[in-house]
Amino acid sequence: MNRLLEGTAWGVAALLLQACAGVENLVDTTDAYVEGDTLHLSGTMNSRSYREIERLIDRHPELTRIEIGEIDGSVDDHMTLRTGLMLHRAGLDTHLRADSFIESGGVDIFCAGRNRTAEQGAHVGVHSWSYLDESVSGDKLAPSDPEHAPYLDYFETVGCPVDFYWYTLKAASADDIYVMTNDELLSQGVVTRFVD
Repeated sequence: MNRLLEGTAWGVAALLLQACAGVENLVDTTDAYVEGDTLHLSGTMNSRSYREIERLIDRHPELTRIEIGEIDGSVDDHMTLRTGLMLHRAGLDTHLRADSFIESGGVDIFCAGRNRTAEQGAHVGVHSWSYLDESVSGDKLAPSDPEHAPYLDYFETVGCPVDFYWYTLKAASADDIYVMTNDELLSQGVVTRFVD
């Protein structure tokens, strides 16, 4: 009887976690605004981010670049990749200030830039991806596993080296983060140029 109750409790907990993720995907967690020819972007990427950014790009044909402040990651990898593809198709450059802080899905967004510049001091953190329950993790899958395909297609399309994807999987596990050095950012092709 106790095992039955325990199993039910875990099932309810899993459903609540999924519901929370669904709700978090519906709440506006991204701060996006336009100033001159620059789209300023911060927050957490989710499905609402895509619609908000799409609207701003449509309304502001003068945009040439995205300046990223702080993006700690994403709630929905699929929508983050779609957002990055949209930014890349718009022909925008991406830029990190010295105080910028990007990790996980925020790095995917930065990689969408046609040109990717950064100031010294920008924080770029990478790690392997995993599903919500962490039962499937990118660093544990064989390179031939089809789960890698969306990410490989993404990096190839946006012109960020595909080898960088494999690098992120090895850099840190899904529950950890590795902060890249300036030399690594350049050698991995993430930053195309450091600027003053």
